[in-house]
Amino acid sequence: MEIFAQNSFINDSYIISLVLFNNVSNSSEIRNMAIKREINATLLKPQAIVDSFQVLLAANKALSNYLGKTMYTKSLHSEIIFSLSASRSITESFKNFGVENDANSILIVEISEKDKSSIDEICSRVRGDPVKVDSIGTFTNIPVIKQLYKIDESELAHSNLNDVVYSRMAAKEFVNY
Repeated sequence: MEIFAQNSFINDSYIISLVLFNNVSNSSEIRNMAIKREINATLLKPQAIVDSFQVLLAANKALSNYLGKTMYTKSLHSEIIFSLSASRSITESFKNFGVENDANSILIVEISEKDKSSIDEICSRVRGDPVKVDSIGTFTNIPVIKQLYKIDESELAHSNLNDVVYSRMAAKEFVNY
């Protein structure tokens, strides 16, 4: 199993870990564990993600809000989901980026202090095939991304999809898309 782990841009005593699974047969069970906080992780729809950098941006923004006590949501991991969205609606963010009960693929995100990661234990509960995180683009559903971030073709004539997504995430406090 490949775990993509990187120090936080915000505070290097925290580490952000990403693990991607395909052919998941117990997504409902894993999702319920996250809801009950039996696992301390964020579960994302890979289809709504353009690349791992997008997730790292959201995770670092969530960590910054957590450390600064300015979170919009009730937990660090729900703040990651909210940070991914161009919308200011928490409910819409969960609907668009959170894993559903019948999900076939899951991107697991954990933010932990360096020596306190439980990502291996979390992943041991998933019945599915781990795949390399850098293959997340093969899961991306571009029409869904364009819809979620309200991207039209004229924007893509001047910029690439990833950059437009990052901009939407960064500007959501200032612009209502």
